[in-house]
Amino acid sequence: MAQPESHDAAPEDTGTETGSQRSVGLLGLLHWLWEQAQLNISHPQTRRLTWRTCHARLRQQLRETTINGRALDEALYVVPPFTPAAADANAAALDAFRATLGRHGMTERRALILGQIKEVAPTPYGVAYRLAHQRTPLYARAALHARATRSYRHAFGRTAAAHGATRIALFVVERSPKGHLIVVDLAAMLTTGTYIPADSSYEVVMADALASCRRAFIKPLRYDTTSTVLPDFVLTDVTPAAYVEVYGIHGRETYDRRKAEKREFYQRQGSQLIEWDVTQPLPVITRSGQGGSGPSV
Repeated sequence: MAQPESHDAAPEDTGTETGSQRSVGLLGLLHWLWEQAQLNISHPQTRRLTWRTCHARLRQQLRETTINGRALDEALYVVPPFTPAAADANAAALDAFRATLGRHGMTERRALILGQIKEVAPTPYGVAYRLAHQRTPLYARAALHARATRSYRHAFGRTAAAHGATRIALFVVERSPKGHLIVVDLAAMLTTGTYIPADSSYEVVMADALASCRRAFIKPLRYDTTSTVLPDFVLTDVTPAAYVEVYGIHGRETYDRRKAEKREFYQRQGSQLIEWDVTQPLPVITRSGQGGSGPSV
């Protein structure tokens, strides 16, 4: 199995390995982990994804992955699900993780934290990221947060929250002299309330609608794609698979040209395609035989 060996902001200054293993960015690493843990898949016969499920699958994947020659489960802390019974153990685990940061010999060690952003609160120097299931906040300078909101505008936008979306982030952190966890870089990903990734609030609406109609689908992720066309969703409960495209931008020449190219691609492939122009009502997305009016796939 291919394993990413480095990312744009390595947890510690050990250099990167070369050879057949690829190098990915922070968002790429987050996408890769999500896909390998099969958290981008929705199926009506599986249980609703919870953070407990995400944590268990991600932890299993970390045990099988290395980064910069170091086991990723040593370099990446996935926030565990909170329960009153586990509170003390979780706090001890975070303290042990924090103790690994800082200067060790000639190396200033950083590491990664993966969790769900619950709140972004202002501080005198920037912001505090408050994570779900964790009391200890992560602190960042205002400039870093401003850059993150520009780079991941859908994840930090207000519209997504109105649709019950969540924000998953992968943080590069270091320990301050006073022991605080300081964010030096991050990547953020928008997801539905059940942790299916989405590239916009419109995709959150579509993903939730597909799940409500008991469709089985995959959300393709972009971390390492070489595909000419990357659909927004792939329906896997029909043969051959069908595709879903969400069109949320109007009046932009490059976007319209890309939309035409994608339509031509699907036509050449003879693929079934569901399209949603977000200025119109949702299309019929039920599978044939499920009922509903209008065409179905």
